[in-house]
Amino acid sequence: MKQTKVGLKNLDKEAYHIVCNWYKVVDFNPVYNGIDYSLIIRFYLWDKIGRAIRIKHGISDNEVELYQKDLQQINSFYHQPFISNGTYSKPIIKTKASVFIPFPSKYTEQLYESLKTKHKLKIFFKHASGKQQKHIIKSISYKSDTTFASLLYNAFIESLEHFNLSLYHKDYTLLKEQIEGAVNSVALSYEELKAYKPNAVFVHSDNHPPYINYVLNAKKLGIPTFTYQHGLDCEHYYLDDCFADYVAVWNYYKKNNYKSSSTFKPTKFAVIGNHLQEKGQDTLSYDVNSEQKTIVYITRPHKSIKCYSPSRVYHEGKDILNCILELVSSSSNLEVIIKPHPMDEKVLYQNLIKERQLEERVAIVDEPIEEIIKPNSIIITEDSTAGVEALKYSLPCIHAHFANSNPVLPFLEYEAAYLATTSSELEDAFKKILNLSAIELQQMRLGQQKMITDLIPEGRSVDLANFINENIK
Repeated sequence: MKQTKVGLKNLDKEAYHIVCNWYKVVDFNPVYNGIDYSLIIRFYLWDKIGRAIRIKHGISDNEVELYQKDLQQINSFYHQPFISNGTYSKPIIKTKASVFIPFPSKYTEQLYESLKTKHKLKIFFKHASGKQQKHIIKSISYKSDTTFASLLYNAFIESLEHFNLSLYHKDYTLLKEQIEGAVNSVALSYEELKAYKPNAVFVHSDNHPPYINYVLNAKKLGIPTFTYQHGLDCEHYYLDDCFADYVAVWNYYKKNNYKSSSTFKPTKFAVIGNHLQEKGQDTLSYDVNSEQKTIVYITRPHKSIKCYSPSRVYHEGKDILNCILELVSSSSNLEVIIKPHPMDEKVLYQNLIKERQLEERVAIVDEPIEEIIKPNSIIITEDSTAGVEALKYSLPCIHAHFANSNPVLPFLEYEAAYLATTSSELEDAFKKILNLSAIELQQMRLGQQKMITDLIPEGRSVDLANFINENIK
């Protein structure tokens, strides 16, 4: 019997309750050496608890078959200690304030330049490339502690009995390895921070390892911590908490959500917009009368390891694409470009396209949105940051959400897209778009512009740099 949406919503809340509060039912203290490890290991529990609940209630749809392939590619970066191999030494006499960015990425490139050039701050890293290579810290020894890791793991396993829940059998081994690695990674990050004593720590995400390890240890050492929003939420509950002292966000919606939902309250917020997106409202002249159309399908994560809530399943994207391909099969004037999330099950799309023999009219691409959008495009997006970004082109849009839960992103509330929660609704929404009047298109465009302005306003990297510079010690 299929779960109702209300029932699945309750399961979603149950899963999050277990992830956040498991230690209370066994009266276990997760704080060790001043660090609350229950906050760190949440990341390892999110998908495992969701998967366990789906299996328990018979709604997993054999996801373990694909998950076993995912297990072979689990990224150890998130739980194994990363040993730096640089030559950077802390200056004997400090002439500049320093910012430690343990793990630089594409999200920190502009920030790095602004901090270095405008504020003349010293920036150093755990790993980097190019010109930043000489600013990597030296390897530092740390003391491994398997005793507490075992206590932590065993306490969690004991708590599962209170929830009448069992993990998928291979998740037990993985979780034990992840917890052991997390305890060692925390010990290493503490030694690094203690040795280099930066004036501030910046992480591009503060709610999961290895980044949260540095945030919690820096707090312990009295070092200010900073983070900056780098995406919109696509999952209920799991991004409610923030842990850094100083939190920069794209919009007031995110700030207010943190203020109301986060258990941990930052010292200060800054709303600075999104400096990472392409600038400008690049409205394209959509031709309602053009017969040739290109559907641009933008997906959210669907890998089993990214389906945190019980209401999410790995084949949602495939189900949506199956409906899209039905439309393509019935019209020679349609082609499809699929822009999958990096953590999506791309192989499911490839197999489906091949089965339907539509390789000539359906392509899977990794190029940026701005390189694949055309004036005759129709956007079909799931809960996706990229889908919201695509609204700036003012093209007709459908918000496809086939999960048995409510959508996260408010496309419908803004009247920025038609909502489709089933195949029939998606087909109906597509027919509406093909028959859009100029007035209806303009109404949708107004909603899209409002949604972009509210959720992804333009920002400047210099404002993020200023926020950090003003609040470092």
